Amino acid sequence: MLTRHLIDYYTRVYTICPNNPMVLLSISLAYLHRSMQRQCENRHIQALQAITFLFEYYDARVAAGESGESPTEKERVKAEMRQEAEFNVARSFHHLGLAHLAIPYYQRCLGISDEWIDKGGIEGDLKWEAAYMLEMIYITSGNPQAAMEVAEKWLVI
Repeated sequence: MLTRHLIDYYTRVYTICPNNPMVLLSISLAYLHRSMQRQCENRHIQALQAITFLFEYYDARVAAGESGESPTEKERVKAEMRQEAEFNVARSFHHLGLAHLAIPYYQRCLGISDEWIDKGGIEGDLKWEAAYMLEMIYITSGNPQAAMEVAEKWLVI
C-alpha cells in the first residue's frame, strides 16, 4: 500500500519537474517494486511503467552531464552521469529477472570506466559494483569461465 502512495506523491512531483533524473528514477523504482508485490493487479503494466520511466531517467541523466569548466572536465562529468545511468538501468533489469538485458548495460558501465582509467578515472566509479553484478549473472547462468574473466579483470587488486 505504501508503494501506491509513493507513486501518487512522485507523480505530483513529476508534474512540477518532469526532467529531473532523480524524480524519474524514483518513479521507476516505485513502479518496479509495485510490480513485485503479491497484491498487484497487473504486474505487466506496472513493470512496463517502470521501464518507461527508467528510460526517461536514462535520457535525462545522460543529458544532465553537460556541466563542467574545461572540455576535459565536461567529458568527465558526462562519463560519470552516463555510467550511473547505465548501472541503474542494468540493476533494474537484473531486479526484474531480465539478466540478458542487464548484461550489455553492465558491460557499457565497465567500458566507461576502462575509457577513463588512463585519464585519472571518474568520480564515484561504479566498476566494482557492475563487475560484481555481472559476475553473479555469469555464475548463476552457469558460465564460470566468463565469471572468472570478469573477476580477474575488474575485481582482483
